[in-house]
Amino acid sequence: MGDPVPGRERLSAEALVAAPQPLHEEDVQIGEKGTIVVRALSRKARSEIMRAARGADGELDEERLDLLLVHRAVVDPALTEEQVAQLFEHWDANDVDALMQGILKAAGMLPGFVRESAVRFREEP
Repeated sequence: MGDPVPGRERLSAEALVAAPQPLHEEDVQIGEKGTIVVRALSRKARSEIMRAARGADGELDEERLDLLLVHRAVVDPALTEEQVAQLFEHWDANDVDALMQGILKAAGMLPGFVRESAVRFREEP
C-alpha cells in the first residue's frame, strides 16, 4: 500500500463516514445575464437522476436528463422543473450550454459521461 505522504494523514473508514463533507458549490457565468450557483451532486443523487431520465423503454431521455440536472444542481436561485423547462424554451442555446457545462464541471461529470452512463444503465437489469 505504501507509506502515507508526508503532511497527510491516512484516513480511517470511521473518519470517512463520520464527517461528511459539504458538496462543492461554484458560481457559473451565464453570458451577459449574470451568475448562478451550482452544487456538485452526490453519487446517489447522480444515479437517481440517471434512473429518472430513462424512459419506459430503458433509453436515456437526454432532454429529461438536462432538466433534472439543472433542477437538482442549481441552488441559487432554486428552480422548479417547470421553470427549468421554460428556461430551456426561452434562453439562447449558448447560455443553456454554459449552464450545462458549469453543472457538469461542478458535478465531476467529464465529457462523455452521459453517453457512457446511457450504455451502462442500458446494460443493467
